[in-house]
Order: sequence, then C-alpha cells, then structure tokens
Amino acid sequence: MLATEIIDDIYSAATEPDLWPEVLDKIGFVSRSQGGVLLTSRNDAWVGWKIASSLPANTNDYIIDHSHLSRATVLLLGIDRAGFVGSHEAFKTDEEYRADAIQTHWGIPNGFHHACATAIRIPNGDLVVAHIQRRVGQPAFDEHDRATLDQLRPHLARAGLLATRWRLQRFRVAAEALAQVGLPAVVVDGRGHVVATNSLAETGSPYFVWKSRDRLGLAGPHADGLFDRAISSLRQPNSDEVRSIPLRVPNTGTLAVVHVIPTLGIWQEMFDGGYGLVVVTPVVNRECDIDHTLLGGLFDLTRTEAKVASAIASGHDLPKIAEDTGISHGTARTHLKHIFEKMGVRRQSQVAALLARMKGM
Repeated sequence: MLATEIIDDIYSAATEPDLWPEVLDKIGFVSRSQGGVLLTSRNDAWVGWKIASSLPANTNDYIIDHSHLSRATVLLLGIDRAGFVGSHEAFKTDEEYRADAIQTHWGIPNGFHHACATAIRIPNGDLVVAHIQRRVGQPAFDEHDRATLDQLRPHLARAGLLATRWRLQRFRVAAEALAQVGLPAVVVDGRGHVVATNSLAETGSPYFVWKSRDRLGLAGPHADGLFDRAISSLRQPNSDEVRSIPLRVPNTGTLAVVHVIPTLGIWQEMFDGGYGLVVVTPVVNRECDIDHTLLGGLFDLTRTEAKVASAIASGHDLPKIAEDTGISHGTARTHLKHIFEKMGVRRQSQVAALLARMKGM
C-alpha cells in the first residue's frame, strides 16, 4: 500500500468519523509503524481524538487523564516545522524522552518507543496533532519515513477544515431545531465564544448578554457566574459543576432554567469535543410551587423522579422518600442517580439548593 492510496480514505473520514481508526491503522502501515492517534486541541486542552484500532485500549484512558502532562506537544510546536518530527528530534536525549509522561505512563508500559508527530493549525484556531508510534526494537523515524508521512499531512489539514465546516452546519441545524419548539439555543466553545445560534436567541432574547469577542453570558450576575463555571468545564463531562442554572432576568421578573449540555454527540469525536449546547427553558407559570409537572418539563424528569426531587427540596432523606413514594431504597437511589444526571449536579444538597433558588426567584 502506498501513502497516496489513503488520501481518499482521509477525506471520507472527515465526514464519517468512525472511519478514522481504520485510516490511522493504514497510516501506521505505510510508515512501518504500529498506528497512530489524531487529536484536536482547543484552548490548550485535548477536546477530541481518534485512536488506531491497533493501539491498546488504555490509550483512551491516558488521553483523558490530564494529570500526566507531557512536554511532547510543546517541543513539537517549538520546532515549528510544516511536517512530521521524530521524537529523537524533539527531545535532546533518549533519556529525556523516556522520562516524559507520554513514555512513563503510556509508551513504556505498552511496549512503545520511537514516535513521529506533526501539529496542524486549522482556520478556526484548533490545533490538530497526528502522532504515529513504533514498538520497542524498531528504529527511529528516518528522513524517508518522514517524507512518507509528509505526503499525507496536507490532506489531514484539509480534512480538518472540511470536518469543522461540516460540524458547524450540524450545530446550526441542532440549534434551529430547538427554535421550532420555542426554545432559545446557542452553541458555545469552552471559553463561551458563540459558534452557532438559533433565531430565538438572535432576536433580542432577554436571557443572554453578549460580551466582547462574541462571548456569551447570562443576564444576572449570580446566574452568569454559574454559567461561566459550567462553560469552563465543558471538556470535563464528569465535572461537579452545576449545568442547570435558574435565572431571573433583572427588572423583568422573567424566570427560566438555562441548561448547558456538554458536546453535541460523542465526547471524543475528533472535531466535536469541547463544545456545549446552551438551551433556555422558560418558566411560564411561576405562581405554582415548582410542582411535579414543572420539574419534569424543566429537567426532563419522570413523574417519580420529579416527586423524589421535590421531596429532597423539602428536606426529606432518602429512606423517608422511599417510604412515602412506595418504592424500595435501591429504586430511590436509582431515581436519585438519574436526577443528578439530568439536573447537572452530584449531591442531594445541590438538588435542594438549585430548587430553593428557583422558589426564591
């Protein structure tokens, strides 16, 4: 197989992300390597990636674990080459490379040594890194190996551009679909920059404020503070940050709950990660006391889940709630888990605090 035979596959993967693992396997084959990883960095964080099927499953765990910080990408960018760079070029010595986190926490335990990588900046500001890996015992990447990989580099760059444009169109369609059911919606990145909006959000929505550099905020300082923290945690779907935010628009009395939903689609999709869909659910009847129907509508809770959430807000513990609703303690715990997921919280105290703020607005 020649490098040129993979080009069509690269462009196909731009619109069909499930093809990337196979493409990365093929890139590994033509470069006499085990396979590779393609990663997207935004705001100095990995927000999406695809892994060759030939690499071990724990590769995904290593990328997710942000505690093991490697210097590899920083050194790669420092070389500033419009092509692939070998690990023996980026690091001064092999000992320095072996001491780096990418080797100590992933490469050495999995039997890998030499690597070759390139960094590609695409027009929307994302940084795409292609990383190709070799097993222990294989030689370092030489000039011929790098030339083979460099044939593919411009096509990886164009595929990234096509994928970004395709993603933007999907975001616009998703946001506008919510307008059809009366919900203002905006797509933002991890710094609150607006990527797409629907017509309801664009036409003077009272819920949003527009900040400098196309950044989005919420009307009301308390809600805006929670919103900023929710946005900054978009690349961490398991974060403790509250993502369902009660909002009272100043000077109007208008009430709503703003939901920040991480990433449209799968978290680790190459060019979809690190974004959030911001959806506003207006509270139409605020004379009622956050009843079961309203809770269900605001947070997509089932009737029983809404009863459990309401009882938590009233200060009842889980055994009492299970007894009052006629369910087992185990079932009550399952409902509580679903409530946490849907309301964007991690503890019962957060459920109570969220609903208390809504009642007090």
